[in-house]
Amino acid sequence: MITNRPIHELDQTEWRSEAFNDPNGVILDMRPKNVCNNGIIKGASIIDPSEILKFINAVERLDQSKVYYIYCQNGEISSQMGNVMKVLGFKKIFSLSRGLNRWTGELIAEHSHTQTVLVNSITPQNNPTKKSH
Repeated sequence: MITNRPIHELDQTEWRSEAFNDPNGVILDMRPKNVCNNGIIKGASIIDPSEILKFINAVERLDQSKVYYIYCQNGEISSQMGNVMKVLGFKKIFSLSRGLNRWTGELIAEHSHTQTVLVNSITPQNNPTKKSH
């Protein structure tokens, strides 16, 4: 099992195998929420990268001990945002090479999944990991 590499692109077969079988894995959709209305990968949580400060606030709430399997539409944004995660201290990040443009797996309606959606809901005032001064 892949667990200790820094951000790395995985092809669809390897990404799918790892993401769906890793008990420590978390799947993150890194597309704007309105784009996610076209469907997301089952089990994914959404973190909208379109506003960088909100993105950083959302990411800072994530458990750094987990393994993150990330994707976007074409693989570019998830790679960039994965590098932001790496700068923030995350060690185990794997991006889906070429994103959903090459995805042949099932997509589900965004509203039908039960995972926490982390979109435009985190501000410095309600971020429990940040201490007020």
